[in-house]
Amino acid sequence: MNTLAVTRYAGRSARLALVGLLCLAVTACGFSLRGAMQLPAPLVQTHITHDDGGSLLALDIADALQRAGSEILLEPRSGAAILEIQEEDLRRRVVAVSPDGRAQEYQLQLRVRYRVMRDDEELLAPQSLELTREFSAGGGERVLGREAEADQLEQEMRNDAVRLIMRQLEAVPGSAPEPAE
Repeated sequence: MNTLAVTRYAGRSARLALVGLLCLAVTACGFSLRGAMQLPAPLVQTHITHDDGGSLLALDIADALQRAGSEILLEPRSGAAILEIQEEDLRRRVVAVSPDGRAQEYQLQLRVRYRVMRDDEELLAPQSLELTREFSAGGGERVLGREAEADQLEQEMRNDAVRLIMRQLEAVPGSAPEPAE
Protein backbone atom coordinates (compact mmCIF):
# COMPACT_ATOMS: atom_id res chain seq x y z
CA MET A 1 0.00 0.00 0.00
CA ASN A 2 1.51 3.34 -0.98
CA THR A 3 1.55 6.45 1.20
CA LEU A 4 -1.10 8.23 -0.93
CA ALA A 5 -3.64 5.43 -0.29
CA VAL A 6 -2.84 5.45 3.44
CA THR A 7 -3.32 9.25 3.58
CA ARG A 8 -6.70 9.03 1.80
CA TYR A 9 -7.85 6.23 4.08
CA ALA A 10 -6.81 8.19 7.19
CA GLY A 11 -8.60 11.31 5.89
CA ARG A 12 -11.83 9.38 5.29
CA SER A 13 -11.63 7.77 8.71
CA ALA A 14 -11.12 11.13 10.37
CA ARG A 15 -14.12 12.62 8.51
CA LEU A 16 -16.33 9.66 9.45
CA ALA A 17 -15.26 9.97 13.09
CA LEU A 18 -16.02 13.71 13.03
CA VAL A 19 -19.46 13.13 11.50
CA GLY A 20 -20.15 10.47 14.14
CA LEU A 21 -19.15 12.83 16.95
CA LEU A 22 -21.34 15.62 15.52
CA CYS A 23 -24.33 13.26 15.31
CA LEU A 24 -23.75 12.13 18.87
CA ALA A 25 -23.48 15.73 20.10
CA VAL A 26 -26.66 16.80 18.31
CA THR A 27 -28.74 13.90 19.63
CA ALA A 28 -27.28 14.28 23.13
CA CYS A 29 -28.53 17.87 23.36
CA GLY A 30 -32.10 16.74 22.58
CA PHE A 31 -32.32 18.03 19.02
CA SER A 32 -34.89 16.35 16.80
CA LEU A 33 -36.66 17.36 13.63
CA ARG A 34 -40.09 18.84 14.19
CA GLY A 35 -41.86 16.31 11.96
CA ALA A 36 -45.42 16.47 10.75
CA MET A 37 -47.91 18.63 12.60
CA GLN A 38 -50.28 16.73 14.87
CA LEU A 39 -53.63 18.46 15.11
CA PRO A 40 -55.60 17.88 18.29
CA ALA A 41 -58.80 15.86 18.00
CA PRO A 42 -61.18 18.87 18.16
CA LEU A 43 -59.70 20.18 14.89
CA VAL A 44 -60.38 17.04 12.85
CA GLN A 45 -63.33 18.92 11.37
CA THR A 46 -63.00 22.69 11.16
CA HIS A 47 -65.16 25.50 9.86
CA ILE A 48 -63.44 28.86 9.27
CA THR A 49 -65.41 32.08 9.64
CA HIS A 50 -64.26 35.48 8.50
CA ASP A 51 -66.06 38.72 7.76
CA ASP A 52 -64.33 38.89 4.38
CA GLY A 53 -65.23 35.73 2.46
CA GLY A 54 -62.33 36.21 0.05
CA SER A 55 -59.64 36.49 2.71
CA LEU A 56 -56.31 35.17 1.44
CA LEU A 57 -55.25 34.47 5.03
CA ALA A 58 -58.37 32.34 5.64
CA LEU A 59 -57.68 30.40 2.44
CA ASP A 60 -54.05 29.85 3.45
CA ILE A 61 -55.11 28.63 6.91
CA ALA A 62 -57.66 26.27 5.33
CA ASP A 63 -54.91 24.83 3.09
CA ALA A 64 -52.58 24.36 6.06
CA LEU A 65 -55.31 22.67 8.11
CA GLN A 66 -56.12 20.31 5.23
CA ARG A 67 -52.44 19.40 4.84
CA ALA A 68 -52.39 18.62 8.57
CA GLY A 69 -55.37 16.28 8.21
CA SER A 70 -58.37 18.45 9.07
CA GLU A 71 -61.57 18.31 7.06
CA ILE A 72 -62.58 21.88 6.19
CA LEU A 73 -66.33 22.35 6.48
CA LEU A 74 -68.26 24.87 4.41
CA GLU A 75 -70.96 25.08 7.09
CA PRO A 76 -70.55 24.69 10.87
CA ARG A 77 -71.57 21.34 12.39
CA SER A 78 -72.21 20.22 15.91
CA GLY A 79 -68.97 18.95 17.43
CA ALA A 80 -66.76 20.60 14.81
CA ALA A 81 -64.27 23.32 15.64
CA ILE A 82 -64.93 26.84 14.42
CA LEU A 83 -61.92 29.01 13.76
CA GLU A 84 -63.18 32.59 13.95
CA ILE A 85 -60.91 35.14 12.32
CA GLN A 86 -62.21 38.19 14.14
CA GLU A 87 -59.83 40.72 12.64
CA GLU A 88 -57.43 40.75 9.72
CA ASP A 89 -55.97 44.15 9.01
CA LEU A 90 -53.15 44.76 6.54
CA ARG A 91 -51.83 48.31 6.42
CA ARG A 92 -49.11 50.07 4.48
CA ARG A 93 -47.69 53.30 5.78
CA VAL A 94 -44.88 55.62 4.80
CA VAL A 95 -42.04 55.73 7.34
CA ALA A 96 -39.44 57.81 5.46
CA VAL A 97 -39.78 60.61 2.91
CA SER A 98 -37.11 62.07 0.61
CA PRO A 99 -36.33 65.82 0.65
CA ASP A 100 -38.52 66.24 -2.45
CA GLY A 101 -41.53 64.69 -0.68
CA ARG A 102 -41.45 61.19 -2.23
CA ALA A 103 -41.93 58.11 -0.08
CA GLN A 104 -38.60 56.30 0.39
CA GLU A 105 -39.52 53.61 2.88
CA TYR A 106 -42.75 51.83 3.72
CA GLN A 107 -43.88 49.61 6.56
CA LEU A 108 -46.36 46.77 6.09
CA GLN A 109 -48.28 45.74 9.18
CA LEU A 110 -50.53 42.67 9.45
CA ARG A 111 -52.72 42.39 12.52
CA VAL A 112 -54.78 39.22 13.10
CA ARG A 113 -57.15 38.31 15.93
CA TYR A 114 -58.76 34.88 16.12
CA ARG A 115 -60.21 32.26 18.43
CA VAL A 116 -61.40 28.65 18.27
CA MET A 117 -64.84 27.51 19.42
CA ARG A 118 -66.68 24.18 19.44
CA ASP A 119 -70.39 24.36 20.01
CA ASP A 120 -70.59 26.76 22.99
CA GLU A 121 -67.13 25.91 24.34
CA GLU A 122 -64.12 28.15 23.78
CA LEU A 123 -61.18 25.89 22.88
CA LEU A 124 -58.70 28.70 22.32
CA ALA A 125 -59.20 32.14 23.86
CA PRO A 126 -58.88 35.14 21.54
CA GLN A 127 -55.31 35.39 20.26
CA SER A 128 -53.64 38.34 18.57
CA LEU A 129 -50.58 38.56 16.43
CA GLU A 130 -48.94 41.46 14.69
CA LEU A 131 -46.28 41.22 11.99
CA THR A 132 -44.37 44.09 10.42
CA ARG A 133 -42.03 44.36 7.46
CA GLU A 134 -40.26 47.39 6.05
CA PHE A 135 -39.15 47.92 2.49
CA SER A 136 -37.48 50.65 0.52
CA ALA A 137 -39.35 52.42 -2.24
CA GLY A 138 -36.18 52.87 -4.28
CA GLY A 139 -36.12 55.30 -7.18
CA GLY A 140 -39.24 56.81 -8.68
CA GLU A 141 -38.78 54.63 -11.78
CA ARG A 142 -39.41 51.37 -9.88
CA VAL A 143 -43.15 51.63 -9.30
CA LEU A 144 -43.92 48.14 -10.65
CA GLY A 145 -40.94 46.62 -8.84
CA ARG A 146 -42.00 48.26 -5.59
CA GLU A 147 -45.54 46.90 -5.93
CA ALA A 148 -44.22 43.41 -6.71
CA GLU A 149 -41.96 43.59 -3.65
CA ALA A 150 -44.87 44.74 -1.47
CA ASP A 151 -47.05 41.88 -2.78
CA GLN A 152 -44.28 39.38 -2.04
CA LEU A 153 -43.81 40.76 1.48
CA GLU A 154 -47.57 40.56 2.09
CA GLN A 155 -47.54 36.89 1.04
CA GLU A 156 -44.55 36.18 3.30
CA MET A 157 -46.34 37.87 6.20
CA ARG A 158 -49.46 35.74 5.59
CA ASN A 159 -47.26 32.61 5.46
CA ASP A 160 -45.65 33.58 8.78
CA ALA A 161 -49.07 34.28 10.29
CA VAL A 162 -50.35 30.87 9.14
CA ARG A 163 -47.33 29.12 10.71
CA LEU A 164 -47.86 30.98 14.00
CA ILE A 165 -51.59 30.25 14.02
CA MET A 166 -51.01 26.56 13.24
CA ARG A 167 -48.56 26.32 16.16
CA GLN A 168 -51.24 27.81 18.43
CA LEU A 169 -53.84 25.40 17.05
CA GLU A 170 -51.54 22.49 17.85
CA ALA A 171 -51.94 23.42 21.52
CA VAL A 172 -55.76 23.37 21.50
CA PRO A 173 -56.91 21.05 24.31
CA GLY A 174 -59.99 18.92 24.31
CA SER A 175 -61.38 15.53 23.56
CA ALA A 176 -62.39 14.18 20.19
CA PRO A 177 -65.53 15.69 18.72
CA GLU A 178 -68.59 13.52 18.55
CA PRO A 179 -69.24 12.49 14.95
CA ALA A 180 -72.08 14.43 13.37
CA GLU A 181 -74.52 12.42 11.30
